[in-house]
Amino acid sequence: MKARLALLLSLLVPAMLVVAGQPLIDYSEGPSSEPDYTHYWFIGEDAANTTVHIYSKHKTDVTFSGTNGADVEVEVGPREFTNFNAEDLGYGENDRWFYLEINSDDPIMTVIDKEILIKTGEDEYHIQHGDRTGARPATSLQTEYYIANGDSGSEDDILVVYAPEETTFTAKRLTNDGEVFTQTVTLDGMFVSPYISIWLGRSSPIYEGYSMVIESDGPIAVNLFEELPWWPSPWGGADKYMGSFGTSVFYDDYISFEYRTGGWTNIYTPDSADVDFRDKFGDTIATLSFAGESSASVPTTRHEDLGYPVHDEQPFLVRTTSDEDFANGEYTPVEIEVLATSTYMGYNTSNSFLELYSFVDAEVTVIDGQTGDSVSLSLDNETLYNLSLVDDLGFDAEIPFLMSVLASEPVYQQVRIPVKETLIPYTSMYLRHYPIRIGPPIQVDFILDPQTLNLDSKGNWVTAYLIFPGGYGPEDIDIDSVLLQNELKVKKHDIDGDTLILKFSRKALQKLLQPGEEVVIEITGEFKDGLAFYGTTTIRVIKN
Repeated sequence: MKARLALLLSLLVPAMLVVAGQPLIDYSEGPSSEPDYTHYWFIGEDAANTTVHIYSKHKTDVTFSGTNGADVEVEVGPREFTNFNAEDLGYGENDRWFYLEINSDDPIMTVIDKEILIKTGEDEYHIQHGDRTGARPATSLQTEYYIANGDSGSEDDILVVYAPEETTFTAKRLTNDGEVFTQTVTLDGMFVSPYISIWLGRSSPIYEGYSMVIESDGPIAVNLFEELPWWPSPWGGADKYMGSFGTSVFYDDYISFEYRTGGWTNIYTPDSADVDFRDKFGDTIATLSFAGESSASVPTTRHEDLGYPVHDEQPFLVRTTSDEDFANGEYTPVEIEVLATSTYMGYNTSNSFLELYSFVDAEVTVIDGQTGDSVSLSLDNETLYNLSLVDDLGFDAEIPFLMSVLASEPVYQQVRIPVKETLIPYTSMYLRHYPIRIGPPIQVDFILDPQTLNLDSKGNWVTAYLIFPGGYGPEDIDIDSVLLQNELKVKKHDIDGDTLILKFSRKALQKLLQPGEEVVIEITGEFKDGLAFYGTTTIRVIKN
């Protein structure tokens, strides 16, 4: 087989380009299968100023449902950014609060943000604020949620819950001094609580924090919202909210980048646990004992009290570890995951920052998915990098960004968008990573057998032979993504060494072609890491 393939390749050398390239890591496992990024949900308010941004690598159908009265179906992609105003989709017509659900046929990337007007003295400016966890990819709504909130107390927080059908849920609030407050609610649709301090017991002082456990007898969507009176504003305070945090995920190792030692961390542990707080070198600087849910012990910890270094401008690293699982909440409740491949999308390019940290030396390539340009970085171990997408990485400030981060070693990373340069500790939104790679398609070696195709032939198959650039192999291909002439799916496939062998319906291909001496045939597809590939060749097409 290899000898035959070599002969065919030798005949086609003038028509082919061999592209060399060495991926930095092994992508053979492919992206995570859960979630699959075809289902998102979001609770929000002020639909008129809320925008849904979607990027899709493929042409795909997207359905918006929830409290918009009737499903709205749209088509997005391929490889395009599309924006939708939530009010135009039917949300918020009868209620200030809305529940938005997104379902798509193929994986999509999405960011949801809300424009807020801010006034500070004589200055007036707008920010894009997103729910701190954004539109959440999920396989389904949950029946249990755990919230650890270490923000500015309960007197300015509200709980918003949506149930697609009649459901009863119980909310239990745990305070630092061991008190437990409980409320049970039956709802069908949207529920907006009074202030937590009124609805679930007494007020909690600033910095104290609290935790909540929400359990229901049916699927619900849950989010905690914080009022915005602490920003001087034209609406007088109690009129705008930002999403805070709601999670059903527990951790045993949690890392965050912090910008002020005045920040704090709140932890909920279902069982008793000792939790270590570590510095950027991995050394333990404090250990706290948590009694668990049974005694409702949920201490809140200010970072400066733990001994973290004081930095007015430079971020520092907070790492929390435990032998037991815990839910974590803080002023910036975003888990900084350790990743080797990730992709981010966003719209506020001029004010976005990529932050990287590694416990070992690492080589990182940052790819601009819009242009294909890349920047190579050498990370020193135990050093936190705070990189402007525009000033440090060369992204165009005037267009949305699509960015892949490829690393030789797993690194902790996040993309954040501060409210304003002068208010750098206050971050308006963090962007979710996607476990895929975005970049210009890679060209592969491709030949098609037979080299001369008779349109009157009664044969069953045409056979494609593919050889890939260095670092990729036949086992790295997503077979379901492969198309011949942008239309025909693979019927059979096999592997012979480093060659992928694909069979397509001869009859179906013949219907797409016209006679010619050099008819261009194209094959496209994706690697399991999400990067696209293509190959072209020419064949002779006759009819007799």
